[in-house]
Amino acid sequence: MVYPPTVRRRRRRRLLWTLVVGSVLVLIAVLVVQLRTDRRRVGDYLEVAHAAAQTYKELAIDVEMIVTDLEGQQRPTVLATLEDAVAAAAEADRRLAEAEPPSASGSVGGFMAAASASWKDSLALFQSTLAQLLDAPEDRAMAAQLDDVFLDMRVGDRAYDRFLDAVGQLDDELVGFTFPEVAFVPAGSAIVYDAELLSGRILAMAELSARHDVAVADISFLPQPVGDDQGVPVIPAGEGLEAQVTVINRGNEPEAAVAFELVLLRLDGGSSVASESREIEVLEPGQAQTLSFTELPVEQGVMYELIARAALADDADAASNELRKVFIWGSSE
Repeated sequence: MVYPPTVRRRRRRRLLWTLVVGSVLVLIAVLVVQLRTDRRRVGDYLEVAHAAAQTYKELAIDVEMIVTDLEGQQRPTVLATLEDAVAAAAEADRRLAEAEPPSASGSVGGFMAAASASWKDSLALFQSTLAQLLDAPEDRAMAAQLDDVFLDMRVGDRAYDRFLDAVGQLDDELVGFTFPEVAFVPAGSAIVYDAELLSGRILAMAELSARHDVAVADISFLPQPVGDDQGVPVIPAGEGLEAQVTVINRGNEPEAAVAFELVLLRLDGGSSVASESREIEVLEPGQAQTLSFTELPVEQGVMYELIARAALADDADAASNELRKVFIWGSSE
């Protein structure tokens, strides 16, 4: 059948409108899906950013404790805290970089990335600078470098403030978190975070400088002495003699591979009758370790001298590395 021209034109118009309406509906559907995807991606990014902010808040508290109470802390604790802080900041920054904020989040991602990078770098610099200052408080170059540390921290603080402002501009439905306040250099604390003053405090605190000092603290015997002969302890003869020697780390640094030697001298002839060397794998600051030596070769009625020595390079008190005890095994009568 051949339709008149007017009918054909009406059919073409209806087809065209159908195509137009269909295209619009498809476009709307695509836009809705895209909007939902963007909103989901923004939410995912904010979740990562919130976790990072919580981490940095805790690290800022750690830094504040170090700066404000430096005199009340031990060197190993300070350095371990900063080592952990640097690792935590690096992990938080890595997770942020992997999150890739969507364009729908505006400048949120840029501000958070800037804050994280500044904080991460400043913590690493603070760790290395403070460690060197504790070892060499008079190093003015390191003291001046503290200015760079606090400057980077302030840059991070300002970027994070801008991040919070940007988050405040987002749709409330997108922001499912209350972001914490984070400030590595709190407002009104310029005196506390003054590089010159902090380096001066470190200079006045010798106890935070590295101190290497191990000591032989005590020698005891089993069985124990029961009397003396002209002031020399007499140990009752029995099945055998055991010596217990206590070595302690009186410094503020862990000590590894501490060399130890025990020598037993016979005083009636001045000859060595026994010697033994050992190695203490590690001694933490303040830690003591007792070494036992059994079946020492002794004879009835003989006077001996037991010498215990610990060897450590750069020991601050080398005189305490050796301890001697004279005794008589059994009665000389």
